[in-house]
Amino acid sequence: MSKIVAAEKISTLLDPDTELMKSISILSQEITANTEVELHRHSWGQLNVSDGGVMEITIENQRVLTAPWQFAVWIPAGVSHCSFNRKNIDYCSVSFPAAIALKLPSQACVLPLSGIVREIIRDLRQRQIKQLTRPQDLTLGQVLVDQLLQQTPSGTWLPTTDDRLIKPVIDGLRQNPGDTRSLAQWGKLVYASEKTLSRRFVQLMNISFREWRGRLRFLTSLSMLKNAISVQEIAYTLGYSNPSSFIAMFHKATGMTPEKYRKECL
Repeated sequence: MSKIVAAEKISTLLDPDTELMKSISILSQEITANTEVELHRHSWGQLNVSDGGVMEITIENQRVLTAPWQFAVWIPAGVSHCSFNRKNIDYCSVSFPAAIALKLPSQACVLPLSGIVREIIRDLRQRQIKQLTRPQDLTLGQVLVDQLLQQTPSGTWLPTTDDRLIKPVIDGLRQNPGDTRSLAQWGKLVYASEKTLSRRFVQLMNISFREWRGRLRFLTSLSMLKNAISVQEIAYTLGYSNPSSFIAMFHKATGMTPEKYRKECL
Protein backbone atom coordinates (compact mmCIF):
# COMPACT_ATOMS: atom_id res chain seq x y z
CA MET A 1 0.00 0.00 0.00
CA SER A 2 1.46 3.35 -1.02
CA LYS A 3 1.26 6.49 1.05
CA ILE A 4 0.84 10.07 -0.11
CA VAL A 5 2.82 12.68 1.77
CA ALA A 6 0.77 14.81 4.16
CA ALA A 7 -0.13 18.43 3.35
CA GLU A 8 1.03 17.95 -0.24
CA LYS A 9 -0.88 19.03 -3.28
CA ILE A 10 -0.95 16.39 -5.98
CA SER A 11 -2.38 16.80 -9.45
CA THR A 12 -3.48 13.19 -9.87
CA LEU A 13 -3.09 9.81 -8.22
CA LEU A 14 -2.39 8.16 -11.57
CA ASP A 15 -1.11 9.99 -14.65
CA PRO A 16 -3.41 9.35 -17.63
CA ASP A 17 -0.70 10.44 -20.04
CA THR A 18 1.72 7.73 -18.94
CA GLU A 19 -0.54 4.93 -17.69
CA LEU A 20 -2.20 2.92 -20.45
CA MET A 21 -5.38 1.37 -19.17
CA LYS A 22 -5.80 -2.05 -20.78
CA SER A 23 -7.81 -3.82 -18.08
CA ILE A 24 -9.45 -3.11 -14.73
CA SER A 25 -6.85 -1.98 -12.21
CA ILE A 26 -6.78 -1.50 -8.44
CA LEU A 27 -4.93 1.26 -6.63
CA SER A 28 -4.73 1.10 -2.81
CA GLN A 29 -3.34 4.05 -0.90
CA GLU A 30 -3.15 5.33 2.63
CA ILE A 31 -3.72 9.03 2.07
CA THR A 32 -2.44 11.01 5.02
CA ALA A 33 -4.15 13.96 6.68
CA ASN A 34 -4.37 17.35 4.99
CA THR A 35 -3.70 16.02 1.51
CA GLU A 36 -5.29 17.81 -1.41
CA VAL A 37 -5.82 16.09 -4.73
CA GLU A 38 -6.02 18.93 -7.23
CA LEU A 39 -8.58 19.15 -10.02
CA HIS A 40 -7.83 16.50 -12.64
CA ARG A 41 -9.51 13.97 -14.89
CA HIS A 42 -8.81 10.53 -16.33
CA SER A 43 -9.28 8.84 -19.68
CA TRP A 44 -10.91 5.93 -17.81
CA GLY A 45 -13.77 5.48 -15.36
CA GLN A 46 -12.95 5.41 -11.66
CA LEU A 47 -14.77 3.89 -8.69
CA ASN A 48 -13.64 5.56 -5.46
CA VAL A 49 -13.94 3.56 -2.26
CA SER A 50 -12.95 4.17 1.36
CA ASP A 51 -12.60 1.57 4.09
CA GLY A 52 -14.29 3.67 6.76
CA GLY A 53 -15.64 7.12 7.48
CA VAL A 54 -17.14 9.41 4.85
CA MET A 55 -15.63 10.35 1.49
CA GLU A 56 -16.22 13.71 -0.21
CA ILE A 57 -15.22 14.39 -3.82
CA THR A 58 -15.88 17.67 -5.64
CA ILE A 59 -17.10 17.23 -9.22
CA GLU A 60 -16.31 19.86 -11.88
CA ASN A 61 -15.69 22.42 -9.11
CA GLN A 62 -19.47 22.59 -8.67
CA ARG A 63 -20.98 19.86 -6.50
CA VAL A 64 -19.73 17.59 -3.77
CA LEU A 65 -20.56 13.89 -3.75
CA THR A 66 -20.68 12.49 -0.23
CA ALA A 67 -20.37 8.75 0.33
CA PRO A 68 -20.21 6.84 3.61
CA TRP A 69 -18.10 3.70 3.48
CA GLN A 70 -20.99 1.49 2.28
CA PHE A 71 -21.13 3.58 -0.91
CA ALA A 72 -18.68 4.53 -3.65
CA VAL A 73 -18.26 7.59 -5.82
CA TRP A 74 -18.27 6.77 -9.53
CA ILE A 75 -16.49 9.20 -11.87
CA PRO A 76 -16.79 8.62 -15.64
CA ALA A 77 -13.90 9.20 -18.04
CA GLY A 78 -13.19 12.86 -18.74
CA VAL A 79 -14.98 14.27 -15.67
CA SER A 80 -12.87 16.72 -13.64
CA HIS A 81 -12.73 16.14 -9.89
CA CYS A 82 -10.73 16.99 -6.79
CA SER A 83 -10.75 16.21 -3.09
CA PHE A 84 -9.31 17.14 0.28
CA ASN A 85 -9.08 14.89 3.32
CA ARG A 86 -8.68 16.29 6.83
CA LYS A 87 -7.58 12.98 8.34
CA ASN A 88 -5.89 9.76 7.24
CA ILE A 89 -7.98 7.63 4.92
CA ASP A 90 -7.62 4.07 3.67
CA TYR A 91 -8.47 4.71 0.03
CA CYS A 92 -8.95 2.45 -2.96
CA SER A 93 -9.74 3.29 -6.56
CA VAL A 94 -10.91 0.78 -9.14
CA SER A 95 -10.17 2.02 -12.65
CA PHE A 96 -12.08 0.78 -15.67
CA PRO A 97 -10.83 1.08 -19.28
CA ALA A 98 -12.99 3.34 -21.44
CA ALA A 99 -14.63 0.41 -23.25
CA ILE A 100 -15.87 -1.00 -19.93
CA ALA A 101 -16.56 2.38 -18.31
CA LEU A 102 -19.03 3.21 -21.09
CA LYS A 103 -21.32 0.48 -19.73
CA LEU A 104 -21.47 2.24 -16.36
CA PRO A 105 -23.26 5.53 -15.49
CA SER A 106 -22.44 8.45 -17.80
CA GLN A 107 -22.63 10.97 -14.93
CA ALA A 108 -20.64 11.19 -11.71
CA CYS A 109 -22.76 9.63 -8.99
CA VAL A 110 -22.96 7.74 -5.72
CA LEU A 111 -23.36 3.96 -6.00
CA PRO A 112 -24.28 1.52 -3.23
CA LEU A 113 -21.66 -1.18 -2.67
CA SER A 114 -23.15 -4.65 -2.45
CA GLY A 115 -21.54 -7.22 -0.21
CA ILE A 116 -20.22 -9.02 -3.29
CA VAL A 117 -18.54 -5.88 -4.62
CA ARG A 118 -16.89 -5.15 -1.28
CA GLU A 119 -15.64 -8.74 -1.01
CA ILE A 120 -14.19 -8.69 -4.53
CA ILE A 121 -12.35 -5.45 -3.85
CA ARG A 122 -11.16 -6.72 -0.46
CA ASP A 123 -9.87 -9.93 -2.04
CA LEU A 124 -8.00 -8.10 -4.81
CA ARG A 125 -6.45 -5.70 -2.31
CA GLN A 126 -5.39 -8.49 0.04
CA ARG A 127 -3.70 -10.31 -2.83
CA GLN A 128 -2.14 -7.01 -3.91
CA ILE A 129 -3.51 -7.32 -7.43
CA LYS A 130 -2.83 -4.13 -9.34
CA GLN A 131 -4.08 -5.15 -12.78
CA LEU A 132 -6.63 -7.83 -13.60
CA THR A 133 -4.89 -10.05 -16.15
CA ARG A 134 -5.23 -13.68 -15.00
CA PRO A 135 -8.37 -15.54 -16.15
CA GLN A 136 -9.76 -15.94 -12.62
CA ASP A 137 -9.26 -12.25 -11.88
CA LEU A 138 -10.83 -11.23 -15.20
CA THR A 139 -13.86 -13.27 -14.16
CA LEU A 140 -14.00 -11.37 -10.86
CA GLY A 141 -13.79 -8.16 -12.86
CA GLN A 142 -16.80 -9.14 -14.93
CA VAL A 143 -18.77 -9.99 -11.79
CA LEU A 144 -17.75 -6.60 -10.38
CA VAL A 145 -19.10 -4.80 -13.45
CA ASP A 146 -22.31 -6.86 -13.44
CA GLN A 147 -22.88 -6.03 -9.77
CA LEU A 148 -22.34 -2.31 -10.33
CA LEU A 149 -24.80 -2.35 -13.23
CA GLN A 150 -27.46 -3.68 -10.86
CA GLN A 151 -27.09 -0.72 -8.49
CA THR A 152 -29.25 2.39 -8.73
CA PRO A 153 -27.03 5.47 -9.23
CA SER A 154 -27.79 8.68 -7.39
CA GLY A 155 -26.54 12.18 -8.15
CA THR A 156 -26.30 12.66 -4.42
CA TRP A 157 -26.41 10.47 -1.34
CA LEU A 158 -29.31 12.63 -0.21
CA PRO A 159 -31.62 12.90 -3.26
CA THR A 160 -34.11 15.70 -3.78
CA THR A 161 -37.19 16.37 -5.91
CA ASP A 162 -39.59 19.14 -6.92
CA ASP A 163 -42.58 16.81 -6.67
CA ARG A 164 -45.57 18.76 -5.29
CA LEU A 165 -46.24 16.17 -2.57
CA ILE A 166 -42.71 15.20 -1.54
CA LYS A 167 -41.01 18.61 -1.72
CA PRO A 168 -42.93 20.13 1.24
CA VAL A 169 -41.94 17.10 3.32
CA ILE A 170 -38.23 17.23 2.58
CA ASP A 171 -38.14 21.04 2.81
CA GLY A 172 -39.73 20.82 6.25
CA LEU A 173 -37.23 18.21 7.39
CA ARG A 174 -34.28 20.19 6.04
CA GLN A 175 -35.44 23.13 8.17
CA ASN A 176 -35.80 20.86 11.19
CA PRO A 177 -34.04 17.46 10.87
CA GLY A 178 -35.27 16.61 14.37
CA ASP A 179 -38.93 16.68 13.30
CA THR A 180 -40.36 13.32 14.38
CA ARG A 181 -43.67 13.50 12.52
CA SER A 182 -44.63 10.27 10.78
CA LEU A 183 -45.30 10.02 7.07
CA ALA A 184 -49.02 9.76 7.89
CA GLN A 185 -48.82 13.10 9.74
CA TRP A 186 -46.96 14.71 6.84
CA GLY A 187 -49.64 13.31 4.56
CA LYS A 188 -52.32 15.33 6.33
CA LEU A 189 -50.36 18.52 5.57
CA VAL A 190 -50.08 17.79 1.84
CA TYR A 191 -53.49 16.10 1.53
CA ALA A 192 -52.16 12.69 0.59
CA SER A 193 -52.37 9.28 2.19
CA GLU A 194 -49.41 7.65 3.90
CA LYS A 195 -49.46 4.91 1.26
CA THR A 196 -49.30 7.46 -1.58
CA LEU A 197 -46.41 9.35 -0.02
CA SER A 198 -44.51 6.15 0.77
CA ARG A 199 -44.86 4.93 -2.81
CA ARG A 200 -43.84 8.28 -4.32
CA PHE A 201 -40.79 8.51 -2.04
CA VAL A 202 -39.47 5.20 -3.33
CA GLN A 203 -40.38 5.96 -6.96
CA LEU A 204 -38.80 9.41 -7.01
CA MET A 205 -35.95 9.10 -4.49
CA ASN A 206 -35.10 5.39 -4.77
CA ILE A 207 -35.11 5.20 -0.97
CA SER A 208 -37.82 5.17 1.67
CA PHE A 209 -38.97 8.14 3.74
CA ARG A 210 -37.34 6.60 6.83
CA GLU A 211 -34.02 6.12 5.02
CA TRP A 212 -34.09 9.67 3.60
CA ARG A 213 -34.71 11.20 7.02
CA GLY A 214 -31.95 9.07 8.52
CA ARG A 215 -29.47 10.25 5.88
CA LEU A 216 -30.44 13.88 6.48
CA ARG A 217 -29.91 13.46 10.20
CA PHE A 218 -26.55 11.82 9.62
CA LEU A 219 -25.28 14.63 7.37
CA THR A 220 -26.57 17.21 9.86
CA SER A 221 -24.78 15.42 12.69
CA LEU A 222 -21.45 15.77 10.87
CA SER A 223 -21.60 19.57 10.95
CA MET A 224 -22.72 19.46 14.60
CA LEU A 225 -19.78 17.21 15.51
CA LYS A 226 -17.42 19.71 13.85
CA ASN A 227 -18.84 22.41 16.10
CA ALA A 228 -17.97 20.47 19.27
CA ILE A 229 -21.59 19.85 20.23
CA SER A 230 -22.00 16.94 22.62
CA VAL A 231 -23.28 13.61 21.34
CA GLN A 232 -26.21 13.78 23.76
CA GLU A 233 -27.30 17.20 22.51
CA ILE A 234 -26.94 16.12 18.89
CA ALA A 235 -29.08 13.05 19.52
CA TYR A 236 -31.95 14.96 21.10
CA THR A 237 -31.73 17.84 18.59
CA LEU A 238 -32.06 15.36 15.72
CA GLY A 239 -35.12 13.72 17.19
CA TYR A 240 -33.64 10.54 18.68
CA SER A 241 -35.24 9.29 21.88
CA ASN A 242 -31.84 8.61 23.42
CA PRO A 243 -28.13 8.97 22.55
CA SER A 244 -27.76 5.20 22.06
CA SER A 245 -30.12 5.24 19.08
CA PHE A 246 -28.13 8.06 17.47
CA ILE A 247 -24.81 6.31 18.14
CA ALA A 248 -26.15 3.09 16.56
CA MET A 249 -27.24 5.00 13.42
CA PHE A 250 -23.91 6.78 13.18
CA HIS A 251 -21.92 3.57 13.63
CA LYS A 252 -23.94 1.91 10.87
CA ALA A 253 -23.12 4.79 8.49
CA THR A 254 -19.42 5.19 9.28
CA GLY A 255 -18.23 2.08 11.07
CA MET A 256 -17.27 4.09 14.15
CA THR A 257 -18.85 5.98 17.05
CA PRO A 258 -19.53 9.74 16.79
CA GLU A 259 -16.78 10.58 19.29
CA LYS A 260 -14.23 8.41 17.51
CA TYR A 261 -15.22 9.97 14.20
CA ARG A 262 -14.86 13.44 15.72
CA LYS A 263 -11.34 12.66 16.93
CA GLU A 264 -10.08 10.82 13.86
CA CYS A 265 -11.92 12.33 10.89
CA LEU A 266 -12.84 15.95 11.71
